[in-house]
Amino acid sequence: MWQGFFIAMGTYALTKLIDLAISLAQEGREFRKMRRELALKDIEAIKDLIGTFYELVMSWDSFGNKQKRYAENFADEHKIVGRCNKYPPLGQAARDVVHWCKIVASDEASHADTLRDEKKNLHEKYNFFLEECQSYLNRLV
Repeated sequence: MWQGFFIAMGTYALTKLIDLAISLAQEGREFRKMRRELALKDIEAIKDLIGTFYELVMSWDSFGNKQKRYAENFADEHKIVGRCNKYPPLGQAARDVVHWCKIVASDEASHADTLRDEKKNLHEKYNFFLEECQSYLNRLV
């Protein structure tokens, strides 16, 4: 008589343990998926902001036309780069892009002969930043 009871209780306990293991595995997957989606949204927003710097500096519009926009964008650079510090490899790459944006802007102001080379370096830094963003997102999978 007690054998049936113990078999039923053992089966019930085993079923509950299997349910618990399955739910823990699903929660882990859901957490990783949620973390990746949040990082993707955040990194896309950062890429948009860095891209705005990049496009402003890379345009061949005259310095006089861009000077006001330079002042507005460079005033908020610490907020943009600060957001990247959550993702260390991206933070360094973003700082490099902003730094080269400032170098190009400075050369535009002084009409330096090296402007074309500076823009080429900026382009390389920006491409590296985009690669770092993609690499970081790929590691979250």
